[in-house]
Amino acid sequence: MNKDRRIGQRAGIRWAIAWLHKQANEMNDPKAKAIINTAAYQMSVDAKALQIVGYPEAEGWQDIATAPKDGTFILAWVCTRSSIRRGVPRIVWWDDFVDGNTWMGSHGVVDADAVKLWQPIFAPDTDAKED
Repeated sequence: MNKDRRIGQRAGIRWAIAWLHKQANEMNDPKAKAIINTAAYQMSVDAKALQIVGYPEAEGWQDIATAPKDGTFILAWVCTRSSIRRGVPRIVWWDDFVDGNTWMGSHGVVDADAVKLWQPIFAPDTDAKED
């Protein structure tokens, strides 16, 4: 797959994930919100499996210390073992209301020590260009 196509796929998936989270935030039903957030999470896992999102050494990953801590959804690289290469991309956000200050994901609290890198999830209109 050529580089431009891969970049386009990543942008499209990030847009879809951000759109799903936006829709979930507008819902009043907690169960529906959880289902939509889980769908967005699963999309990020599937994208990783297809090597669309990329690995930590790929473009766009930044140290987690630079991530926004204002509730913004981000794509985080969450390590599953001691090696930074063994991890999964997950949608997380900083929450200062749960257990002090912590990273949250669609399945609850995310181990802060496991979150190493992050990328922004672009809003649906971020890449839109006016003619």
